[in-house]
Amino acid sequence: MSSDDNFDFLTEVIGDDIVVGGVAYSRAEWTEDPEDGVRRRDEQIDVPSRMAEEEAAMTRDFLERAEQVAVDFAAVVSNMSTGPRLAELLPRYVILISEARDAGFDVDRIQKVIDAAIQH
Repeated sequence: MSSDDNFDFLTEVIGDDIVVGGVAYSRAEWTEDPEDGVRRRDEQIDVPSRMAEEEAAMTRDFLERAEQVAVDFAAVVSNMSTGPRLAELLPRYVILISEARDAGFDVDRIQKVIDAAIQH
């Protein structure tokens, strides 16, 4: 048996198939998946629900942070001595608004949470 120096296993046997974890998957049946490496072509990724979950998590995060800032603003407004100082609170507010804007979040929702806390 003679060896052929031009033989390349990957190009001649695997070809353009997908290789993940040392396993070759036929491109006819499989496609690359960023999370799992590969998935069957007939499996559908539920992109809208994944995006909705991410958006819901972002909304929860911003609104929870807004509630914390709102409670502290209310304490400052009512002159509660146990509340934070305004000098500590303003940077938190500015960062929250800046991060929300950068993420495309509606900053009016944050302001409404803060306004509601101050008015009560």
